[in-house]
Amino acid sequence: MFKVLNNCFKKYSQVTSSSSGPNLSGNIKNNSMQKSHPKRADNIDACVFPDLESFGYMTLTDATKQARISPPNKDKIVAELFKEVADDEANDFPAAKVRYGDCLYHGKGVDQKFSEALKYFEKAAEDDFKVAMYNAGSMYYDGFGCTKDIEKTKYYMKLATYNNYEAAIKFCKEHNL
Repeated sequence: MFKVLNNCFKKYSQVTSSSSGPNLSGNIKNNSMQKSHPKRADNIDACVFPDLESFGYMTLTDATKQARISPPNKDKIVAELFKEVADDEANDFPAAKVRYGDCLYHGKGVDQKFSEALKYFEKAAEDDFKVAMYNAGSMYYDGFGCTKDIEKTKYYMKLATYNNYEAAIKFCKEHNL
């Protein structure tokens, strides 16, 4: 790729150095006060553009399609990054804990492990992340990754409710908690 670019640049510089360049003087005839401008790479005529087809450029439509294609292991990479940030003891990132918990809960990029997901939701709930409070309460209510525990359900749902999380408020009303 570098060789192709280098060759195109050589061809371009040969053409621009041999051409007289654009006529900058306009209608001024023999003006002795006119300064000559050094030749620069941005002073180019349409005739000196390299053949862009040799580069294999994509059309805008092709580029858009290509941008939508995800690498096959994208979910795994994302899950690994969330785990790395979530497990970082030096910094607290409850959002990363919730995101990694979601990966574990749904089995995206990692094996589905409800009990591990619950641990990450609980860690994020300790950091006052209201979505995590709701998720942990919901898991305790359904018994996903744990045994059903109404007391822990109430605890986490009420925490989320105190933080004005609408889904938790609705859940508490529907289940008389």
